[in-house]
Amino acid sequence: MYVYVKAGETVFWGFRRFGAGNIRVRWYYDATSSNFFPVGTSGTARTQISTQDYDATTSGAATGRPSNAIEADSGPSQITGTGYGGYSFTNNTGADRAFWAEITNTSDGHITAGFNINFWDITVASGSSGAYSEKRGRVYSKFWSIANSRQDPNTSTLTLTKAAPDLYSFHNGFGFYVPVDNTFSSSGDDYFVKYVNFAGSSGGWTNFFANKDGPRNTLSFEENRKSISGISTNFQYPLFLNDPDPTIWTSTVPPTATLTIDYQEKIAPQVGGEAFVNITISLPAVVDVLIDFNGNLVYDQGIDLTISQKYDAPGTYQIYWNGVDAQGNNVPPNSNVEVVATVIFFPVHFPIFDLEQSLGIKVTNIRPGAVANNIIFWDDSLIPRTGLIPSDSPQSLILNTIGIDGPNHIWWATGDNGFGNVKTINTWSGSYNTEVQGSFRILPVQWTYFRGKSMENRVRLEWGTAQEKDNEKFILQRSKDGKTWSEISGIKGEGNSEKPVYYLGWDTSPLVGPNYYRLRQLDFSGKDDYTSVIRVDFIPDWEIHLYPNPVADELFIQTKEVDKLEVVLIDSKGTRIPLQAKLINGDKLVFDVKDLKAGLYIIYVFNEDKTLVKKLIKRD
Repeated sequence: MYVYVKAGETVFWGFRRFGAGNIRVRWYYDATSSNFFPVGTSGTARTQISTQDYDATTSGAATGRPSNAIEADSGPSQITGTGYGGYSFTNNTGADRAFWAEITNTSDGHITAGFNINFWDITVASGSSGAYSEKRGRVYSKFWSIANSRQDPNTSTLTLTKAAPDLYSFHNGFGFYVPVDNTFSSSGDDYFVKYVNFAGSSGGWTNFFANKDGPRNTLSFEENRKSISGISTNFQYPLFLNDPDPTIWTSTVPPTATLTIDYQEKIAPQVGGEAFVNITISLPAVVDVLIDFNGNLVYDQGIDLTISQKYDAPGTYQIYWNGVDAQGNNVPPNSNVEVVATVIFFPVHFPIFDLEQSLGIKVTNIRPGAVANNIIFWDDSLIPRTGLIPSDSPQSLILNTIGIDGPNHIWWATGDNGFGNVKTINTWSGSYNTEVQGSFRILPVQWTYFRGKSMENRVRLEWGTAQEKDNEKFILQRSKDGKTWSEISGIKGEGNSEKPVYYLGWDTSPLVGPNYYRLRQLDFSGKDDYTSVIRVDFIPDWEIHLYPNPVADELFIQTKEVDKLEVVLIDSKGTRIPLQAKLINGDKLVFDVKDLKAGLYIIYVFNEDKTLVKKLIKRD
């Protein structure tokens, strides 16, 4: 247990214990470091600043001994004017630093009868006598080992009320504050702060700690975060009793995430579709993507899919879905697919060893942002759920990687038994959480092609499908600019088909020049989808098409029998400027005019039986 004290500040403290004999409380610091977690806890760096022998057991109040929980909660009378009288020491080392207490018997020996602290208080204050100002959020530990639920401290017997708190359970405000350093910010030391609460739970002897990985840290991130049998000592983040002092553990800036989905049909003869989920994150994060096929936005084992990825840097990433469900089957056409990406920035894990009964774990965002209940996650797939006493001990899902509001992650017990007995059960959240969603539909029709061709005085349009589901009809649409569309005709669909189907349509009155076409596909429920747009240039026998006008670099002339054309250009002075085709391509001539001066020209296009005369504007 540590207390962080700025230079010149004073620490007041008091302990009440269950047991016999006086105790010795010595306070130390690491003379070689001012880090939050001192490393010189032994050897020459370990420096004593205060020592005190006293009776911490006898009933009633005394200096350094609160008489009851109310006095301990009120704090030292030197600051509050109420509470208990505390022992104290002042940080006269000249530096801000962490101090820690070592408690022994008065012979510096281990207290062999056990050291049960019933009530205690450590308070930091600035100022001087008569004008002290309390500094909250300074007391923390790498882990807390806490006993409760034993009616008699002299016995190891543990009796619990299943599914309900009792007089010996953790109180409603029992929990810890955890600061997580945003190591990607430019400011250096700025933090996310979470609060984890275990109201009503019971443990006998329970270890609480927090880290970025889970019970383990040597495997993949999916394996590290799973609850395990046995004990874990993967301590990392400090656990505070109050919101860490924001003048030391300052708030960071909230991160952001966005999501887009690129859906496409698979290339025939494959059937179905596939999707790329594009996620953009402003900080490193774990992203758990739910591919939800039944629309309830909850993971259903054996139906839905989850895809998890860990990204160690900000950026845009792509997560691929191959178009199949949890059973490996192609998702049927005309299916709606919901995508929920739960983004956990700087995951913070709360492993708990030997918590016999959990009535629900709740994680709250303290800062940055609004104080709010956070969704929590767990993976208990390695923990047996059968053969337990009581048999209904586990009450929550085996796996929850899309997030559930707390309090949750519940298991029951009647004593030293149940789901959490001698297990390290892990619950995690994000230092900052956000959820982004999207959706798409597996198209009822899988296209194989859509093409068109100008033929005589009309346009032939043909398309094919590899698969159809509830397909009522196609509506053929045309546009002159690719923006405004009109319907040409309707063609009845096959309905349902697992084999290739071919369709043919005609535009009997195409527009002269470029025509844009697309198909609108309607299913029986009224939902629709569109093909991509194709372009067909229609040039009737009598038409000569010249573009663009104005022109800058290349001039195109399109008509039938372009090899019989003669093209003459007249400038504003009446000078004849012959033009030679740079390229002849099918029914199109291309002229290089980039060297012409800007201005107004008259262009003559001759063939065997007609002449086209147009004004042509040349621009730079």
